[in-house]
Amino acid sequence: MNTWTSDRPTLRAGVLSGALVLLSGCLSVPTDVAQPADGQGASSASLQGGAADEQVLAGKPVPEVPLVGGDVILRAPEGYCVDLETVENRRTRAFAMIAGCQILSNGQTGGYVPPVLVTATVGSRNRGASLPTPEQIATSAGSDLLGGTVRDGVSVAQLAQGGDATLDGGDPRHWRAVLQVGGRRVGLALYAPEGSAMAASEGGAVLLETARSTLAASADAAQPEQAEPALPLGTDEANAAGDNPTPGGVAPSQPRQGLGAAIGSLFNGDALR
Repeated sequence: MNTWTSDRPTLRAGVLSGALVLLSGCLSVPTDVAQPADGQGASSASLQGGAADEQVLAGKPVPEVPLVGGDVILRAPEGYCVDLETVENRRTRAFAMIAGCQILSNGQTGGYVPPVLVTATVGSRNRGASLPTPEQIATSAGSDLLGGTVRDGVSVAQLAQGGDATLDGGDPRHWRAVLQVGGRRVGLALYAPEGSAMAASEGGAVLLETARSTLAASADAAQPEQAEPALPLGTDEANAAGDNPTPGGVAPSQPRQGLGAAIGSLFNGDALR
């Protein structure tokens, strides 16, 4: 399984971690936060046209970015932006980070917002997947559950352990959410500096806003799906795809992956791990 541990997002996370800790101490925005360079991060061809392309070419953070061919439009909450240097955008899976626009633009755009780091991982299509409960999210993470809710098609959980292992100087408490977008599971996680209110009660609202904004943006951009042509019965390709019924019309049983493993694979996609 691809665990998305490329060097670029990991190194970028270290830079952002330092910036978040400084901001949590009410210090000024650091001047050494890297800017997206030409040829790094998501290319303009991978983004939507118009203003988004212009911002990419200018090396500016953007409020949203299309992932996995536009099936999912990741949209950041107000005051936050997608860090283009961390975008890993492939046909079946994608990853990106969100932080304050002020941090990502080296203080050039955006006002102060509570410092957090949000990771987003998009999984492959699985239209039959159910939305996990907060308890199941906690179990898959091996963490105690502090609280959670299922609202508007989003399952949100506050976890007691693990945030400090992901974010340098981070609080062990962190938030995770799972939602379904266009038949794909999307995993979101929010990490905050130690002692931050965002690691306590306030982070859930920000993560829920991220999920709702992403659902709304993805619905607006959704295109009618094209039906794939059926494969001829009896071919190896059709057999492998499960298009050929077995005698009596009973489809052969397929091995099922446990729900915990399926949820965990989303958050194992965090490039910080």
